[in-house]
Amino acid sequence: MPSRNSHHSPQVCWPYLTAAGGASVVNMSSTAAVGAMSEAQQRLMPGMPGPAYWAAKAGIEALTRYTATQGASHGVRANALRPGQIVTPMTTRTTPGHHGLEVLFTHVQLTEGPGYPEDVANLVYFLASNESRFINGQVIDIDCGSALKV
Repeated sequence: MPSRNSHHSPQVCWPYLTAAGGASVVNMSSTAAVGAMSEAQQRLMPGMPGPAYWAAKAGIEALTRYTATQGASHGVRANALRPGQIVTPMTTRTTPGHHGLEVLFTHVQLTEGPGYPEDVANLVYFLASNESRFINGQVIDIDCGSALKV
């Protein structure tokens, strides 16, 4: 893994994670990392994030697997979450009270309705705890069964 002398965030954190005798890293991805949208879905959702967002989220998932690989012998686990329709101030900024992609999610979720920050926080809490000691290198969907993934 990275050297102790680097000033980049992952490299700076790594010695502390390994010195602690173990840690749990939880990264945030998105359905964009593995999703695709038909032309009909794209018409439902003008203003979807551009390709840099989709590529960055795929990169987060690759980084998660790499970190899990490098950290395993040091007791460092790494997992990622792939949230779907989670209502937050950012996702409701253009549609007060409603997720900005609600129209799309209505068509692709198996269970109706949005998720909330506490839904994600509960999963992060679990992954950060020793209760999840046997989970490593995984990307976990928290999206009410979104069929948007290919």
